[in-house]
Amino acid sequence: MKFCGSFSFTSIILVLIGLATPLKGHAKENQISINWSIPSVEVESLKERMNFSGKITPDKTTAEDGRGLPLVYVFIGIVSLPYLADGLISAVRKATCGGVIVDNTQPTLTITCNKKLNGMILRQKDGIEFKKFDSPPEPTELIGTLKNFLK
Repeated sequence: MKFCGSFSFTSIILVLIGLATPLKGHAKENQISINWSIPSVEVESLKERMNFSGKITPDKTTAEDGRGLPLVYVFIGIVSLPYLADGLISAVRKATCGGVIVDNTQPTLTITCNKKLNGMILRQKDGIEFKKFDSPPEPTELIGTLKNFLK
C-alpha cells in the first residue's frame, strides 16, 4: 500500500512536469518586445490593461502640458500577445489616441497613435500594409492576425 501511494505521488509529479513544460514554451512564444508611444492620459490605463512591467519613459521630444510634463510616454519592454491585443483594442476605442499604427520592425514592434487615423494599421517593415482594421477587431481575430504578422 505504501509503495502504491509513493508511486501515485511520483506519477502525478511527472505528469505535472510534462504538462508544465509545453506551457512554458508556449508562454515564451507569445511574448513580444514593444516600443509604444502613447498619450500621457492613457499611461495608467494601458499599464494596468496590459499587465505591463517594462520601462515607461517620458518622450521629451514631444510637446509638454501646462505643468511641464510630456504629452507622450513610451512603453519599452515585453508583453504577452493576449495583453498586447487587449491594449491595442483599448487604444483604438479611445478618442485620445485616434488610430494605432503597428510597425513590424523586428525584433521590436513600434506602435504609435495617430489622431488623423481611425482604426488600426499593421505595417510590414518595408512599409507595406499587412492588415487594416477600420474599427476595433475582436480579440481572437487580432491575436490570430498578430501571430501571422510576426512570422
